[in-house]
Amino acid sequence: MKNSVNCCLLNKNNHPIPPIIPPHPPLAKGGRGDLKKRGRGGLRGEAGLTLIEVLVAIVILTIGILGVAMMQYMAVAGNAFGREMQIATELGQERLEIIKSTPYASVLAGYNSEGIPEPDLSRFGGIAFTRAWWVADNCRNINVNLDPNNPCNNTGSNCTDVISNFRAIAVRVCWIDKNGGNHSVTLNGVKWNETATP
Repeated sequence: MKNSVNCCLLNKNNHPIPPIIPPHPPLAKGGRGDLKKRGRGGLRGEAGLTLIEVLVAIVILTIGILGVAMMQYMAVAGNAFGREMQIATELGQERLEIIKSTPYASVLAGYNSEGIPEPDLSRFGGIAFTRAWWVADNCRNINVNLDPNNPCNNTGSNCTDVISNFRAIAVRVCWIDKNGGNHSVTLNGVKWNETATP
């Protein structure tokens, strides 16, 4: 009995104190030491994403994709409008050059208009263009009124710079885009009477 008492430490009431066992070193991740951290989804570090996190990620991704899609749509629409403006400018320049190359006596004052021939629509992307032109006698600059609903309609014009032996020319090309919007481009020029004495 004495030996058994001497083998252990005694407290102040002479009761033996159980020996202190040192703690085990931590086990590798995934070992038995991590069992307390396990939940329904397994280890916390390996549980993956919750449903709310997945939904938030999907919403953020959707917003980003919509922004890129809208940007792409605006770029395509801008390119289409730029192409239409280029075609309209070329058509107007063509008519202006025809009038300027016509002899002065054959350039009649007044209003004229024409639609672009049907076979040309294929190269215009299916957009129908209309050309209208105004010629003012004894004038160097002409101002043409604009009807927003029908830009090529003859709504009147007036000469802002009266001068002899000149005929002012205004050529306007109009079209309606695929969204139903009215557009027009106006070019101005002057025809001088080449037979007049300076």
